[in-house]
Amino acid sequence: MRVLIIGAGVAGLAAAICARRAGCEATVIERRGTRDVSARDAHVHRLPPKSQAQLTQISSAVGQDGLDAAARFGAAQGGAIDWQGRQSLFRLGDLEASLHKSAVANGVELAYGQNALALRTADDGWRLEVEAGRAFAADLLIDASGAHRTGIDLLGDRLPDVPLDDIDAPERHVSWRARTAADDPVLIAWSDETVNGLLQVGADGRVQLTARTGLGVGLTLERAREAVQTAGGDSLARRLAQIRFEPRGVQHTSAGVRRVALEEVDVGGLPPFALVGDALIEAPPRYGEGVGRAFDQALMLEDLLRKGQAADCAATLAEQAKAHWAGYGVAMSLRPLASVR
Repeated sequence: MRVLIIGAGVAGLAAAICARRAGCEATVIERRGTRDVSARDAHVHRLPPKSQAQLTQISSAVGQDGLDAAARFGAAQGGAIDWQGRQSLFRLGDLEASLHKSAVANGVELAYGQNALALRTADDGWRLEVEAGRAFAADLLIDASGAHRTGIDLLGDRLPDVPLDDIDAPERHVSWRARTAADDPVLIAWSDETVNGLLQVGADGRVQLTARTGLGVGLTLERAREAVQTAGGDSLARRLAQIRFEPRGVQHTSAGVRRVALEEVDVGGLPPFALVGDALIEAPPRYGEGVGRAFDQALMLEDLLRKGQAADCAATLAEQAKAHWAGYGVAMSLRPLASVR
């Protein structure tokens, strides 16, 4: 079976590796260049133990490559930090690079710098045309292009979204980078009255400060520093005083967590396809939860392909997403740890 994946992010690469493990041919189309990383690489991410185990299951060649050593993990609010154990940290670009290497080792065809122009159904499946007159044929199409949903957009469809979040208005995320001494890796979730986010200090001394708030609140580095110090008290203020952040942050605006409601659409006339990652559930870059979700979906995809059930991929993944996320969003599921407002 020929599997074509649109998008070489974590979701797309993990899906491609799992498709190969299931004995399929796998090709990944990506509009970015080989050295380009996602804009979300600037935001803070974490990888819980379950996701680490899934990463090893998907590709033992990756191992801990792309992950920082386990860091102290805590929540800061009301002037104090409540330390709650240890948590492995990662950067999206590092993890994508590791999965890219594993995909190559597993025989996945990777086509970077390919801008998709047209997608149509054919007697034997799908046909995707890209720039320079090249075309790709597939029996199964997987859209892993994130919120862009390139494959769906090329078909001219607008699928219904279901909001899953407790946030009823758009929110702004900004991340700033810095360097510090490489001796005390930590991940601290912090919250004051109007701004909250994460401070990540990696084992290599790389620092990322991510803040989120409503669009009506000005979010500057000075405001984020003030909020962090209010949340964590003197000890966190002293830590911040030793860090000089780049003044210009990376911004991202999100409407909250949203899921594509495939169960409301008649897709019986289409060849086999599936949505994975943010293409299926669009989630803000709050805690790196999307990576764990992508690993879940990739392993489910592998199981379906091994059973010869490619035609069930879209419905099965959509049903799992609905069952897992119905009634609450990412923010609510993490609220006890992060004190997210």
